[in-house]
Amino acid sequence: MTLDIDLANGFADGTFRPTDSVSRQAMAAFLHRLAGEPTPTTDEPAFADVDPTNPFYDAIQWMATSGLSTGFDDDTFRPTEPVTR
Repeated sequence: MTLDIDLANGFADGTFRPTDSVSRQAMAAFLHRLAGEPTPTTDEPAFADVDPTNPFYDAIQWMATSGLSTGFDDDTFRPTEPVTR
């Protein structure tokens, strides 16, 4: 099976950095792209720490509105934290 989706482009300097940690916002972007970049179903920010100016806002909003992420008990998403199991 092949996917015709560009999930991870790498960095502006041409590197991929395969040993770097993946942030929660980057994982949101990967999943959002895999799903075909659907539009979030609400404009109301889902998390206190994710501003609409965040470049990953739509992906994070989509995860929240689709039920893929509920964030943390304090209504945060902590977008720059690394992804953990």
